[in-house]
Amino acid sequence: MCADTDFRHQVEQVPKGCGFTMLIDACSSGGILEGSPEQIGYSCNNPAIFGDSAPRDPGFGDPSGRPLGVLVSACQSREIAYWGYIEEWNGYGSDFTHALIKVLSGNKGKITYQKLVKKIKKLLDKKERGQYPGLYCADTQKNMRFLSPG
Repeated sequence: MCADTDFRHQVEQVPKGCGFTMLIDACSSGGILEGSPEQIGYSCNNPAIFGDSAPRDPGFGDPSGRPLGVLVSACQSREIAYWGYIEEWNGYGSDFTHALIKVLSGNKGKITYQKLVKKIKKLLDKKERGQYPGLYCADTQKNMRFLSPG
């Protein structure tokens, strides 16, 4: 099992000037990148769950003055990442991955992280299962094109 602090340690090893994008299609994946600001979602910003602020590992201060990377999560920290039969695949698969592929295919890959997650959410909302994808990154990264060098 990997904890959010494990991912944070790995991301901090990425050389300055290099980008890092993490897509996690797993239950409870929201907020897995410790210390990365939540742009879309409620894993860290929900006072009903965490009070005034999200829990943070006391071993970490503020990020090192540079963005940690971008995390796109299938769901929030206390949600299920659903899967089931996907007719167009003629088989079983993940709702999040299916939505991700549809959005990227429909936009020929030319989409910002923020728009990507919002469009994935719209597709997941049609399933009415209560799965809410998340986007965790610096303010300067949310409007970057998906997988762009920066």
